Amino acid sequence: MKTQRIVEVPDGEIVLSLNPLMNLLIHTLSLYELLGGHGQKYLLKNDPESRNAIDQEIFDCISGKERYFGRGHLDIYKSTITSLVSSDHFSKYPTDQILNHISPSPFNLALIKSWNEFYEQYWNREFPRLSKEFELMSTNLYLADTLSRMEELAGRKWSGRLLIFAVEATAESGLTCSSNICIGTVNRNRDAGFVHEGFHLLLDGKWADYPEIKNHMNGKQFSDNFWSDWRKKFEQALVVSLDCHVRKLNQDTEFVRRYFKGCRVSDLFEIAWPMVSDYVYAKDGKLEDLMLNMILESEKQNQR
Repeated sequence: MKTQRIVEVPDGEIVLSLNPLMNLLIHTLSLYELLGGHGQKYLLKNDPESRNAIDQEIFDCISGKERYFGRGHLDIYKSTITSLVSSDHFSKYPTDQILNHISPSPFNLALIKSWNEFYEQYWNREFPRLSKEFELMSTNLYLADTLSRMEELAGRKWSGRLLIFAVEATAESGLTCSSNICIGTVNRNRDAGFVHEGFHLLLDGKWADYPEIKNHMNGKQFSDNFWSDWRKKFEQALVVSLDCHVRKLNQDTEFVRRYFKGCRVSDLFEIAWPMVSDYVYAKDGKLEDLMLNMILESEKQNQR
């Protein structure tokens, strides 16, 4: 069965991949509690055989240090993924030599132990199921057409190679890394984070450079129990809304509401959802104006 699909787009290509290296990496990051709030429904995280492959000394040394990807003292998540991708090792079968060189110490040793003592056997046993899920998922994805619609709504064009990795350990979550990597769940009814995470890569916070938004937000204090940056919070609400429209999930309002809640932007649902829906169906309109109006309405409601 095919575990990689490459689709040419006007200014680059989309690569959709299911491979043992990325699955091992995200699995091990999850076990060592280095994925923040992602992958909480990942069943192997609490599997006794899986947990037996944890090196307790390494766990005590690094666990939680890079929660939310980079705020801690260790750069494990981003450096390992970018190293794996830049060397094109992600298409290879894991070996101690590869695992030893794609991640900084001591996490390289954690990867080796995880692979040799549990995950290799698990991967080989479950590969027929995973590859079938991947095949059905990739068949259902119209990657080029979907990216074109995303570009239209984001007001930006994609250039270069977009990498989409399908893994188990995200367990319905999605992640991005660097400027061109999406990581999401392998599931016949999902898209491995392609739309949601792809929108984040397309937008990249650049809408916040709009002069009217910059002038309005200049010097303003932002306080939120979860979000440290107003740009990320408002972009998340935008992306959740756009994702629902692009994947045609917009007919189930309660699902959309739960999606907002799961992405920690439930307080913006009543504001963002109708505004973004109007924007999607409008013949014209600038995304930056939409975001400014979303910010203004949020401030208005918070002052009531």
